[in-house]
Amino acid sequence: MNTENKKMNSTPLQEIAVFFSGIDAWRAAYHRAHLHYLAREQDGQLLIVVARLVLDVAPDAAVAAVHRAGPFQAGHIDLSAALNTIEHSVTALLSDAGLTVAGHGCLRLQASASGSIRCSEPTFRQVEGVNNVARRMAMTALGTSQEEIVGHDAHWTLRGGELPFDTLHELAQEYELNLGDGRHTRLSIEAHNAVRVFAGSAIFGDSASLGIWTAKTLDRSRLRLGYRILADDQVVQRYSVTGSALHWSEAGVAAVGRVDIPIYQGASVQCYASYDGRAYHQQWIAPAQ
Repeated sequence: MNTENKKMNSTPLQEIAVFFSGIDAWRAAYHRAHLHYLAREQDGQLLIVVARLVLDVAPDAAVAAVHRAGPFQAGHIDLSAALNTIEHSVTALLSDAGLTVAGHGCLRLQASASGSIRCSEPTFRQVEGVNNVARRMAMTALGTSQEEIVGHDAHWTLRGGELPFDTLHELAQEYELNLGDGRHTRLSIEAHNAVRVFAGSAIFGDSASLGIWTAKTLDRSRLRLGYRILADDQVVQRYSVTGSALHWSEAGVAAVGRVDIPIYQGASVQCYASYDGRAYHQQWIAPAQ
């Protein structure tokens, strides 16, 4: 059987297993699991329009309050206490029974008219910033059409709420969600990169202070900080430092490993944060102005 046919015959449960298998090596780094959702109440359940489950290293204490307007509900759920069994929560969200959470209700992604939920293949996706690029594991489960769940008068219902929103898009953005092309209801799952170039890395004159940021629960011997030094747009040095050779400090759930290196005056550095021989974050460090 070819790869394409295998993909067509795969089930949501199989794809969920592949996703969590893909992050197993650094799963101990995660301390946070948050579910953002926008849904519509129907027959005692909250049918997801769009939802996003995020696994991350740093815990986030700020949880947005539930917003209700007519049958519509948006919320932000802290599932960190269930982090060790979070795949069971994902499975429940894709089931007919749904996932029941106190203060929110019973959430589920409704299948299409054919009774199916389609899942994208779990893969690493690049997220680009101004001077950095991160890789995170992600997958998406697609349910029925958004139109079937939302209906035709959603905007006017939201505008009449106690806290008015002009459109469904605006409400989604308030809860860190994106309706996308509006074709399908969906649940996205993201496992953020568990190792990053330390944001406090800097260059001062002829010295650079570089580092890796991660969870203190991760195996430091499997970490590596790689770097390239560039002067006049030419690479003048390439090197890497293992996690065991970095100088570590801890704060809360996180740990930072640092190293100081000599550098050419006016040069810049491109850093790579790696785990088990694979890089997950790169960042440019420019000389201080």
